[in-house]
Amino acid sequence: MLKKLCNYLFLCFMLISLCTLLRYSNWPVIDLPPEMESLFIRPTDSDGILFNLSIGFIVSSVFYLMIVYYPDKIRRDKAKAIALSEFATVCTDAMVLIVLMYKNVSSEAEWDHFRYFTDDSRFFNDVFYTKIQLFDEHKEADTLLCYPEKPYAIITWNDKLQNDLADYVRRIDITVNRYLYLLEDEIVESALAFKNNNFITIYLGLPTNEFGSDLMGKNGIKYAERVPLHLLNNGKNGKRSPIFRVNDVSNNSNILKSYVDTLLKLRSYCYNTTGFQKDRAVQVFCKDVCGQYGIAIFDD
Repeated sequence: MLKKLCNYLFLCFMLISLCTLLRYSNWPVIDLPPEMESLFIRPTDSDGILFNLSIGFIVSSVFYLMIVYYPDKIRRDKAKAIALSEFATVCTDAMVLIVLMYKNVSSEAEWDHFRYFTDDSRFFNDVFYTKIQLFDEHKEADTLLCYPEKPYAIITWNDKLQNDLADYVRRIDITVNRYLYLLEDEIVESALAFKNNNFITIYLGLPTNEFGSDLMGKNGIKYAERVPLHLLNNGKNGKRSPIFRVNDVSNNSNILKSYVDTLLKLRSYCYNTTGFQKDRAVQVFCKDVCGQYGIAIFDD
């Protein structure tokens, strides 16, 4: 908003300066109608101050555009391209994560139906958030996944989520800190919104943005700050429950919605698509060889 106001004021002052320059100069001008000619005739009692001010503003503006504005714009455009490229890799990985989670709680028929969705709203709907309630983070993660330092090691979804979510936070922090003053406010806000979404914050036990605040659950139950959600995800009798299942404490599928909404908004800045058929992350997992069906369903 402030940037648009400054641009508007600059154009107004430039127009005023040009009109004043013509008004108070002795330079020949084009033939004008008689009713307008008097507007561009220099007054006999003029001391030349307005003329000199106009010349000064125009000359300084030209030098500003040549020396400051355009070189800075080139730097900003390059920084934006690099930052969006890095944010795009985060979005791709984050989309892969959520899609693979869904595939691991879906049947082959349900997944095959999903492959033909043309927009995000048809996938991230009530059916999705109901189905994902069966997701068990204590189950073995998809066999395509492994620790880079321990190839082919068996890991659980809990391990996978902690590693990946922490990696997204780290990568966004690095990119934002590196290009903070060269990026548009909307892009930075969208990146930080995804980094600070409720799912990442609660699952990793990160501090909230407001000092001493707690995130509120569905029924007024507060999530403790700095305590990872998976450590609290147990019933009254010590029996663990699916992380996104609606229970007497809260509806954790709502925090997953925060993850999805902020991810899609950030993705819209990185590459223009609203459909899964054009999403680079999903294209990989639409292949039958990627991911397994129903291996992360909670067993009651």
